[in-house]
Amino acid sequence: MLWTIQSWYEAAFRETVPIAAVVREHADQYLQSIQDELQVPREEAVRLLRNFNRARLAARPSLTKYPELRGVRELVEARWRGQRDGAQLDEARWESYCGGWLFLVREVAAGRGLTWGRNECSMVFFPTSDAGPICAKNWDVNADAVITPPYWPICNEFLIFDGVSCNLPCDEVSPELFPVPMEALVARYCRTAAEAVEMLERYNDFWGPGNRMVIDRDLRVAEIEKTTRKMKVRWKPDGFGFVTGMAVEDPELQAHAKTCRENSRLMRGLPPVCADTAYWAAQDPRRELMRQLLDEAKRAPTVEAMRDLLQYRGPRGKVAGDGDILLPGGPPAEHTVRTQIWLLREGRAKWWKRDHARNIPSWKNPQPDVVYENVWTWN
Repeated sequence: MLWTIQSWYEAAFRETVPIAAVVREHADQYLQSIQDELQVPREEAVRLLRNFNRARLAARPSLTKYPELRGVRELVEARWRGQRDGAQLDEARWESYCGGWLFLVREVAAGRGLTWGRNECSMVFFPTSDAGPICAKNWDVNADAVITPPYWPICNEFLIFDGVSCNLPCDEVSPELFPVPMEALVARYCRTAAEAVEMLERYNDFWGPGNRMVIDRDLRVAEIEKTTRKMKVRWKPDGFGFVTGMAVEDPELQAHAKTCRENSRLMRGLPPVCADTAYWAAQDPRRELMRQLLDEAKRAPTVEAMRDLLQYRGPRGKVAGDGDILLPGGPPAEHTVRTQIWLLREGRAKWWKRDHARNIPSWKNPQPDVVYENVWTWN
C-alpha cells in the first residue's frame, strides 16, 4: 500500500480511538514526571516538550544512509495529528504523548542521573505448543493503570516485532534526534527476521532503549537487548525465546548497566543500599528465573506452560509482580496488570487483567478470549 499523509493520519486516528484512555493516561504520566523530576510548572514542561518535538521534526538524517526516511517527516506529523484527534488530546497532552517518553529518557534520565521508566514487562515465544506457535506478554506498570484488551502482535504478514522497556539512568545520548517510526519501517521493508535485524542495526541510533524480539513465519527468533546506543542480538536456533524489562543477559550490556546505575546513585548521593539499588538487584534474578522456566517449558510446551511461566510466583522467585516491597519501608514495585497469550494459528488471545477496584491480581482474574477479525494468522 502506498504511504500517504492521509493514510497515516487515518490509521493513527483509527488505532487511537479504542485506546484513547490509555493514550491520555500515558500523556499525563509523562508530563507529570517531567514536572516532578525537573521541578518546573506545567507550562514550562509543555514549552520544553514543544521545543523538543519541533527540534526532532527539524532534524535532517542522511538520506544516503537512511533512504527509507524520504518523506517520512510529513508522515510522522500526520500520525501525530491522528493520535491527537483520535484521543481528543489538548495541546499539553499532545506534546507530551508525541515526545514525553523520549524526553524523559534523553533529557532527564540520561542527563541528570535520575531513574525513570521502571518497567518489568516480559515477552515469551514458543514456536510450537498444543495450540501451534504462541506468543505472550506481561504488562507491568502502576497499580491503577487503564487496561484495554490485548492488541494483535503481527506487524506484517511475515513478522512479529515487539518487546519491553529497559531504560538506564546516565545512559549514552544518541546523536540522532529525528523521530523514526521504527515499527512502521520494519513492517514495510522487512520480510524475515534477518532483514529486520539488519535494519534495526543500521538504524541503531534512532530507536530504543528497550529489549525486543523479532520472529518470522519460519520461526527464526532473535532476542535483542538495546540501550540507547548499544545493541546485542541472540539468535535462538530452537525458536524458544524471551526478553524482559530492566534486565539484560549480554555481559557487555550487564557491565554497562552496572556502571550507569552506580553513576546515577553517586550523582544523587544515595546510599549503597536504597530503594533504587534494591530494585536493580531484583531484576537479573528474575531474568535468570525466566530462563530456567523457559528451559523447563520446552520439554512439554503448552498454552498452560506459557501461562505458568509468565504468572509464576513461588519459592524460586517471581515473574509476575503484585506491587512487591523489595526493601523494608521502600516503595512497591510494579504490578502485572495484564497477561496475554496470543494463539497465532487461531487469531485468538487468552488474557488476564488486574481488577483495581477489588485489588484482585491479574492471574486470578481471567477474561473472555479476544477473537480477532481480518488479521494475519500463522499456521
